[in-house]
Amino acid sequence: MGNLFLFAKDFDIGDAYKDFLTEKGYMNVIEKATDVLNKFKDRIELPEDLAIAENGQRLEVSLNELPLPTGRLPCDIGLKTIAKFSRIINQAKTIVCNGSPGQYEKETFALGTKELFSAIAESEAFSVAGGGHTIAGLNKYGLLDKISFVSTSGKAML
Repeated sequence: MGNLFLFAKDFDIGDAYKDFLTEKGYMNVIEKATDVLNKFKDRIELPEDLAIAENGQRLEVSLNELPLPTGRLPCDIGLKTIAKFSRIINQAKTIVCNGSPGQYEKETFALGTKELFSAIAESEAFSVAGGGHTIAGLNKYGLLDKISFVSTSGKAML
C-alpha cells in the first residue's frame, strides 16, 4: 500500500513499478488512492525511503533519489521508515496489520517486516492482524501469540 500511495502522490518509483501496477490491475485504483491521501493527509504516513536489490545486496534509497534504477522494484521499507513507523506503532492505541512491508521471505529484505511486527507485538495497543502472509510472518518471528486478535482472512477482515 505504501508504494501505491507514493505512486498516487506522484513519486516516480520507476518504470518497473508502473509495469507491476499495470500487470496486477492496480492502475485503476490510483485515483481512489489520491482521493484517500487528500482526504486523510494528516493521518496517512508514507515511507521516507525504500530498499532495493543491488547486486544481491540491500540498497537503501531515499525518496529524493527516485526514480529507482531501471528494472528495480521496492523490496522493503528503508531504515528511516522503519524507525518512523516503529515510533508511530509505539504510540498507537489500536493497530490493524494486513500484510508485510517487505519481502520477508528473503532475509535481505526481512528487516522491515521483522522490526514492525516486533513493534506491534511489543506494543500495549490492541492489535489486529490478518491474512496468510501476515500470519506467516508473525509465525516466522515467534510473535503470533502476542497479537490481540488474528484473522486468517486479509482483505475480508478489512
